[in-house]
Amino acid sequence: MNRRRVLAGVGGFVTLGAGCVSISDDSHPEFTVEDPPEWLRTADACSPEERVAVLDVGGPRGSVADSTAVVTYGELREQSRLVFRFGVQHGRAVTCRDAGAEAFMALLGDVMEDALGPYREEQMYGADAVAVRAKRGFYRIDLWVYDQVVP
Repeated sequence: MNRRRVLAGVGGFVTLGAGCVSISDDSHPEFTVEDPPEWLRTADACSPEERVAVLDVGGPRGSVADSTAVVTYGELREQSRLVFRFGVQHGRAVTCRDAGAEAFMALLGDVMEDALGPYREEQMYGADAVAVRAKRGFYRIDLWVYDQVVP
């Protein structure tokens, strides 16, 4: 079985923002996941080789650079919001199971459709970073989704 790394982003390859800033002070109830599904875990849940998808979240910040594509939290589908909230709460969200890959792919699709696509249409080039806009500010994100390919 081969693994292909699918990255959504800018330039020739996709990277959704940079950084993993600790945001433990963000205790807003909107960004807590009390009873996460079994497939949604913190970074130490599995080794890097076992990860199927990873979301790094940094922020909140009061503003973002003009070269950042932005999606509003409310535009995300419920699955995407769940992954994002967990990422805000813990700084990183991972799944080590194929069952969780669907939710990360939904987030990737939302970011592509609602942030990166419109940014590229308006600016005529790709964004340098991606952020999610929420009540407390902008959260920069990095998102990696691994697609399993059967030979």
